[in-house]
Amino acid sequence: EIMQEYSVTIDGTSHEVPRPFLVMATQNPLESEGTYNLPEAQLDRFMFLLKVEYPTANEEIEILKLHSQQVDLNQRLNEEVKTVTSPTELLEMIKAMCKRAGIAKLDGGPKGATIQFHNDKFANPQGLVDFIKAQDGLAKVKDNKIVVRRDWNKESDKIKGAFAIARDLAEKVKAAQGRAG
Repeated sequence: EIMQEYSVTIDGTSHEVPRPFLVMATQNPLESEGTYNLPEAQLDRFMFLLKVEYPTANEEIEILKLHSQQVDLNQRLNEEVKTVTSPTELLEMIKAMCKRAGIAKLDGGPKGATIQFHNDKFANPQGLVDFIKAQDGLAKVKDNKIVVRRDWNKESDKIKGAFAIARDLAEKVKAAQGRAG
């Protein structure tokens, strides 16, 4: 549900999930009741696969010790794991890059991105021509928009790719400002 509708339903109530978000899925052994294999169409949306084998005897003893000591693993994680950035900060970075590039709208999808500029103008026309040429025939102008074709099957590829496009265009604007200043 979250991967298709960007919401989750708990006790019959639907809750919108702020983007970007992280999805962790488990695939339990086949004999587990109430579990289903992840649909093939959704497997490519995950960045990595982590196989967790049954713990060794020593690892199992350590797990039982932690459990018997009532160790709060969430608190331990908060103390030991340093947050590099938050979803809000990530979105702010992307928005700032788009603002510097004069991008009014940047839509990323599995087949690439569509870019529309404020007032349909780019601050460095020659830089835009250079950007389009650098895309090796995978970018074109259509209806006052730049369309860049890509094969972004994973959500992470869309985010990285859209950010790279915004960054490259922001650099073109900065270069034009440097020449003018």
